[in-house]
Formats: sequence, C-alpha cells, structure tokens
Amino acid sequence: MKRIIAILLIFLITLGIYKIPYSYAEEINGKITVDNSLKLFNESMKLFYGMKNVDKNNPDTWYFVNNIVRNGNYYSINTDLIKNAVIDEEHYYNLFIVYGSQYSVADNNQIYFKGKLEPRYLGFNQEGDNFENPNHPFDSWGGWKITDKVFIKNPWDNTPLSIKYNFVRSRFSGSEINLSRPDGTTYKGNLEKNIQLGLDLVRGPQTGKDLLVNPGKYADTRLYDVGSKPIDPETGKPGQWCDFVQVIQPPTYYSWGHGWIFRDNGSGYNYMSVPIAPFKLLQDNISVQINTTPVFSVYEDTEVNISSLVTADTDEAVKTSAHWEGVDASGKSIFDSKDPEFTIENGKKQSNIKTPALKSGKYTFKFTVNNQANPSPVESVYVDNSVKVTINVIPRVTINGTVTLDYDVLSRDFHRPLNNGNNISAVLELGENTETTRYTWIPNTTNGALDVTRTDPQNIFSGFKVLNNPPEVSSNKTTVNKTPIATASIKRQSLGDNPGWLYARNLIDLISVPVINYSGSVTREFKKEVYGVVSYSESTDNTTNPATTIKTPNYGWIYDGGGEMEALFNPLGTEPITVIAHVFNGTASLPKEKKFRQEYSASESSDTKKKMYWVSQSFNLNVHRWMKHLSSNGSVKSLEARPGQFDRVFKGQEEAEITYKVETPISKYYEYDRKNARNQEPPGNKSYPRVPFASDEDYSSIPYPFKSGYYFNPAGKYSVTLKTVTYKNRQELTQNHKDLLESIQNSFQFSSNLIYEESKKKYNLNINRTSNLLTITRGQTQSHYELIPHSPNNNGYTHEMFKEILEGWSESETIGSFNNYMYREFISDSNAPVYKVTETTTLTFEVNKNNKKLYTDYDMPDGNNYWMRASFNDFTYKGMKIKGTGMFDNIGINVVDSAYNDLFNDEN
Repeated sequence: MKRIIAILLIFLITLGIYKIPYSYAEEINGKITVDNSLKLFNESMKLFYGMKNVDKNNPDTWYFVNNIVRNGNYYSINTDLIKNAVIDEEHYYNLFIVYGSQYSVADNNQIYFKGKLEPRYLGFNQEGDNFENPNHPFDSWGGWKITDKVFIKNPWDNTPLSIKYNFVRSRFSGSEINLSRPDGTTYKGNLEKNIQLGLDLVRGPQTGKDLLVNPGKYADTRLYDVGSKPIDPETGKPGQWCDFVQVIQPPTYYSWGHGWIFRDNGSGYNYMSVPIAPFKLLQDNISVQINTTPVFSVYEDTEVNISSLVTADTDEAVKTSAHWEGVDASGKSIFDSKDPEFTIENGKKQSNIKTPALKSGKYTFKFTVNNQANPSPVESVYVDNSVKVTINVIPRVTINGTVTLDYDVLSRDFHRPLNNGNNISAVLELGENTETTRYTWIPNTTNGALDVTRTDPQNIFSGFKVLNNPPEVSSNKTTVNKTPIATASIKRQSLGDNPGWLYARNLIDLISVPVINYSGSVTREFKKEVYGVVSYSESTDNTTNPATTIKTPNYGWIYDGGGEMEALFNPLGTEPITVIAHVFNGTASLPKEKKFRQEYSASESSDTKKKMYWVSQSFNLNVHRWMKHLSSNGSVKSLEARPGQFDRVFKGQEEAEITYKVETPISKYYEYDRKNARNQEPPGNKSYPRVPFASDEDYSSIPYPFKSGYYFNPAGKYSVTLKTVTYKNRQELTQNHKDLLESIQNSFQFSSNLIYEESKKKYNLNINRTSNLLTITRGQTQSHYELIPHSPNNNGYTHEMFKEILEGWSESETIGSFNNYMYREFISDSNAPVYKVTETTTLTFEVNKNNKKLYTDYDMPDGNNYWMRASFNDFTYKGMKIKGTGMFDNIGINVVDSAYNDLFNDEN
C-alpha cells in the first residue's frame, strides 16, 4: 500500500475528475481513532447515503454495528486493522471495516507471499460474508488486462448469477443510486469516481510480480491501465464501472469499500474483487470539463455548439467569473464573451455557446472560470480552471464531371477517382500540451470510415460500387488517407432512350445529374495526464527547537482520464456528374425515293418482241443498328444489335419480255396442195390433204385459187416466249409470270373471211383459245432464283438494292446519318430472304393440228379479197395496255369458182 501513497497525493492536489459535490460534514472532519472510528463510519453513511441515524450516540441505530452474529457466534469490529492503517494528519489509505479476524474464517488458507503469510480472508463484512484480503495473491492469471474481458452488465439482474453467489441488488450498486447532501436533501448519483479511483490506485500499479506467487513470464505484465473503462457488451464501447460492480461493502469517508465484477467463462462464472476508494481521497475543487474532445472537426459553414460543465465542491452558490474566447489560425479574435457574475448553483453549472458559421480553417476556443490573475474565490489549484477546444473546419468542395453517351453508345462503364484522385484525409490531433497537461494516444484504437453515397433518383449509376475505401479498424494511424474510386455502369435506358423498346425524340440530349457525396470521420482514443505532486520527501530541520519535519513535494505526471478524438475527412465532397446521352433513332422517310418504271415500252418493242415494266410487291424489312458498350476509357467492349425504329420497304423493278415467233407459217402448210394443183393431180385426200386448189391452167399464176364448197383446212404454228424478272421472298413460280402467260394465251387469234358452212350454218373462221381447233402447248418453265445478298454487319456484303432503302448509306443519300450521328441500318436476319426470280416459258399455238376438214359455203362469191391470218391481240396488264402483234401471219385467197359448177359439169 505504500506504493499507493505516492500516487494518491497527486489526485488530492490535481485531479478535477475525482471530487465530491458537497462539503465535509463537521462531525467527520476530525482525526479518526479507534474510539471514534465506528461513530465516524456511521456518520459517513448518513452524510453520503442519507441512511437514517436516529441517535448518533446510540450504536443500535447505526449502519455499522459493533458486533455481528454469524453462525451463532459474535464477532466484533477488528480494531487492529484500524490501528495499523496508514494514517497521517490528513489521509487514511488502507482502512477496512472488518469483523472478526482471519482466524474467524473456517478453512482460511494462507500463502507465503513477499516475505509473509497472507490469508485469503481478513474476517467478515457487515453482512457476515467473508472479507477478502486485498494482498492475497491471485490463484491464476494469464497476463490479460481487466478491460480485455467482457463483464456481465447489471449482474444484480442476472438470476442464475445472484443465486450462485447469494446476493441481491445492493442499494449502493448501479448508475443511479440514492446519495445525500449535508443539508439532508437527496439526489441520484453513483460511485463511479470511487470505483475508478480505487482501481487506478490499487490495480493500476500492479504487475505479475505483485499478483502471483510464481509470476514467470507475466512478472512485468500489467493487470490494468489507469483510467480505462469496461467494455459495454450492448454497444461495444467503453461503459461505466458502476454498471458492472456489485457493491459488497460501500465506501465511507475514511474506509475503503469493495465489490465484485463477474464474467461468463462459457461453463460458469468467474468474479474479481474491485476496490472502491473512500470519499476522503476525492479532492474538492472548482474545475471545468469540456463536454467534448479537445480537438474535433466540423464541416464548413457550420455553427458549433460548445458546452462546458463547471463543478464546485459545495452546494452553496459560488459566484465567480467566466470567459469564452475564440480565435482563428492567425490569432484573430472571432468570439469573445465574458460573464463577471458566473454563479455555480448546487455544485454544477453548464456554460454553452454557439459559434458563428465557421469557414474552413482551424479555430481555438477557450473557456476559463475564476481567472487565476484575479481569482474569486481563491483556490489552491487553478490547473483545471480552463479548457481549450480546437475545431478543424473542413472545406466543402464541388467537383463537376461529365460523361457522354454518344449516339451509338448503349452503356459505358463509370470509373471515377474521387477528389480528382487526390487524398481525402482525416488528421487526428491531440489536445494542446502545456506545462501542466499532456495528451497521448492509446495504441490500436483508430477506427472510422469515409462514407461514399449517391443521390441518383433515375438510377443512372447502375451497380454503384466504391473501390479502394476499406474502413479503418484498430490501427495506430493519426493521418488516414483514402483514395476511393466510384464505379458503375451508365445505361442509356436509364435516361429514357432504349432503342428497340423505347425511342426518344431525335437530336435531343437526355440529361441527368446524379451526385456522389463523401464524408466521414475517424476516431482514436487518448489519455490525459496532468502535472502535479506525486509524493513528498521528508527531512528534519534540526535548527529548530524542537526539530521539525519538512515535507518537500515531488512532481510528476498523473493520469486524468481520456476519451476519443474525432477527425472528419477533408474535404467534404460533392461531385455532380452530368450524364448526357445524344439521341438519333433514324428517320421515318428517306430523302431518296427510287424511281421505278411502270410502262409498256413501245420504244423498246417491235411486232415480235415486247418489253414491259412494273413495280414489285412491297416487302417490309426489319432493320437494326449496331450500338456499343464501352469501357470507362472509351474502348469498345462489345457491340449489340438494336432494332431500328422504322421498317424499311423493299421494292424491285420487275419486267417482262415477250418474243413472238412464227414456227410454221400458213403458207407452208399449203405448199404441197398447191404444187399438186399446178401439176393437175386428180382430186383426193392424198394429193390435197388440206385444200383442193383449182388446177386449171388459167389459175396457175394465182397463189391460192380456191373453189367454194370444198374444204379449206386452216393451219399454222406459232410460239411465244415469255421471260419475267420479279422479286419474291420464296422460291416458287410467280403469279406475275402465270398471269402474263394467261394474257398471252387469251390474246391469240387465227381468223379467215372465207365463208364456212356447217350444219347449214354459215360463219367466218375465228379461232382462239377456246376453240378446239387450237392446240396450245406450254413448255417447261425455266426458273432461276438469285438471292439478293445482305450482311447484318459491316463485315459482309450488302447489295446496293438494299442500301438504297437503308439509312446511313451513300446509296440512299443518307450518309450524313452515319457521319454525323453514327447511325447505319442493316437488314436483320429475321427477315425472309429476297430473291430475284427469272422465269422463262414458251407457249406453242398450233392451229388444226389434226387437219380437220372445214367446208366453205357453195354460194361464197368469187373474188380475190379473201384471206387467212394469225395475230396476237392487245391486252392489259397491271394497268398497262400492251400492244399486240397485229397481223402476224397471212395469206391472200382467191375464190375462182364453185363446187356447184364441178357438180354440174359432172352431170353433163
């Protein structure tokens, strides 16, 4: 305990954190003795806890009695411990209230430790429980620190635990217990300061060699760091000791208390005894505590609220002075507020200010109470009468960016180093060190993160991610640099244009401005130390009579709490990204419209060859364009075909060529008959199979002399070849060709003005398609199908016939769409193929193939104005009047006599 004395004196002089909010009661302000100890202990219970003391002279009304009964035995308070306590004129350091002695406790084992036998227990406490000997060594210890373990919060609410250790909630345990003032009024408080100081004084100096009989490798390992707090399992952050300590015996003004803390070891519970310092060791003082860390950050244009707590050692009103002042980095004053009548009521007073809106830079604000230059009231220590706060004001920056999706871009990767790739930094700073105050970092306690978010209602940044931005966890850094990179995919459809499904209006820019924001902070724990008296050196002055003892103070650094520094990342960033999509989705009508012929071309025709032109049927063709997916640097990752907004219409120039030919003219058929007539062959079918021409010498010069009443069989053979060129999407004979053949067949006519007679009916010869005298033979149609080629992309060949109807090609006079807007159309493979179909068919017209005999009228007048001819008449096709051949084959016939005369001559 002697080690404790040197440390304690520092707290008595300098520690503003350890103080009690009331004056000492007169009755416990004297020197403690064995005789008055019990009385003063009980006065403390009344003074600090408000526990009723009906008669201060009657021990029966006291909290601490003179004797307790345990197992039927009486045990008196152990006055030897009071006698042996370290006592000087002011301080009582190891005063314990114990009943009985070590020999009163059954099975009280003793261990030889540091030159003496140390029992496990000193005796009993007020409740009859064993009172642990604080100097008894640990049974075991693995070198861990107390705050490395997680203890059970509010153990009095843990039923299994309280049953195992046979305790109920003590009225002295918890964050809000009933405490009392000298005037008898009560308030809610706790024993946090007493517990913290007890741990700091007793456990703080202890290492393995102070705790273990055989410390081994743990000889120099510390059990506890002064000022540290328990980890609250509910938040993972430091909490308060009073929420974890089950108070077994409360402290008084002079005597130490003690309690237990518990932890779950997985199979049960462990506990540890915690010393609780007496109120005598908590110094009285006026002090100032800032309600924040001494250095922190805010963002630009922020008004900062700063609050300080002033405490005094009395409930009486204390009237003093207070002064807030603030300066910028150059020392220029920006804030000054004095209060010459600052009054502290009931031991506490808050002082709050609001700064003006702060621009970027560093500012220092200082709050002073009871200025030492002119103090009122006079204090012995002024080191804790002022506090400083340093505020780092972080600038706001706006960095604009632009991403463009050109006309043919569907998506683009987004890769943006934030803050132009420069560091976004958080710099942690300790409070200003002075001659009497210093701050130091606690290792491995830097934590925090830079938060990168986006404001993006249209979800322009699809799959938004942030790279190169890990959180800071348990490091030792005081400067944390981040270089985050925002990544995403920017898709045209998010802007309202999705070719194939949704087409925005041409030649507008679709614009959206998502915003990337970044801010955040890091923290690191620190401890605060103050400079003060750590011990006294004694010497004897023999020059006086009698000799006097002189005490000389020894100064050093004393732990004075700590906290967590915070630093904001610099800068506070806003990066609006203007995303622009240029739009061109094709035009409905192309400027160049191909001209087609729809005509019978007389200039290209003769009697035997006809040319005609018309437009094919229309084919609606699905088209597509190729669009790009780009990487962030603009290189092409892939291409995608997207349907064009407008179908394109294909039309072809169709044509026909009709060639007429006389295969066997009419004259050819009658040569044999005419020859026999000139040779005056006798009549009969053998010599005259088709017509019995007159054989008289007088008619030898007439080409076709003929006597009426005989047979004159018509004959002739002709052919027509039809060649058509059409465009179809199937390989089959075309209707156009069929229709034309039908028209040609219908246009044939073979006629004669000879007068024929049959069944007493007279008629002129008129043979056409319907006549049974006409034999029409259709030859095999020769078909050729030529695929009109196209390629779905630039790698292949597309016929100019297609290019003439596709946008983005010079053939359609829309090359500007490609040059200016990256728009070019291709025929999609989903369409049926288009063929150029060439068909050739020959029709043969044979008149009277079987040489049927047709008889002319006996009464047909003689004359040379008779004829037999073949022709193809005019016809109409697709609105065009097609001129026929006119008289295509012809003979002139003379009727020179009648069969009547031959009959009459025969009769004579």
